[in-house]
Amino acid sequence: MPHIKLEYTGNIKITSDFSKLFTEIHDLLSTEMRVSVENCKSRAIQVDNYLVGDGSKKGAFVHLEVCVLTGKSKQQKNKAGEMLLILLKIFFTNLPGCENLQISVEIKEMPQELYFKTETHKT
Repeated sequence: MPHIKLEYTGNIKITSDFSKLFTEIHDLLSTEMRVSVENCKSRAIQVDNYLVGDGSKKGAFVHLEVCVLTGKSKQQKNKAGEMLLILLKIFFTNLPGCENLQISVEIKEMPQELYFKTETHKT
């Protein structure tokens, strides 16, 4: 935990991989929400079936969902959310297909008693 899911519309032409963006997100969450970088799990999902507004081909969206365990303060979540929004703006704003772009961030909480995890290490 946390789980980071980035969804973006298929009309956005991605010109680089997401590793740099995800590294920045992990570092930000580590600093602002005091999570362990080693526990961050990120994925990007291109959404090909979507409709934005009136259906204009120029309509696009990016939505970042960050799921964290309960116990973070409202201030921590608000600051992290605002800073994540800035990171997304920097990454996406000048990409082809982002003429009418909507960017959103959602921070969700999961009760610790409902999160189950195991780890395996092979050497």
